[in-house]
Amino acid sequence: MRDQGEIFLVPERYRRLVGKLVYHSTARHDLSYLVGVLSQFMQYSHINNWNVVIHILKYVKGTP
Repeated sequence: MRDQGEIFLVPERYRRLVGKLVYHSTARHDLSYLVGVLSQFMQYSHINNWNVVIHILKYVKGTP
C-alpha cells in the first residue's frame, strides 16, 4: 500500500462531517460514490481525505 500522507489529527471531526455527508448523499446522488469512498477511511483518515471532504463541502455550498 502506498503512503497516503500524514494522519489527520482530529478524527472525530472527520467522522462527524463524513457522517453528515452520508446522510445528505441519500438526496444528492451526485455525492453518493465519493462519500462512500470517504466513509472507508473513518478509522484511519489522512490529511488528503480531509482535503477531499472540504472540497465536497465547497461543491455542495456552490450548487443549488
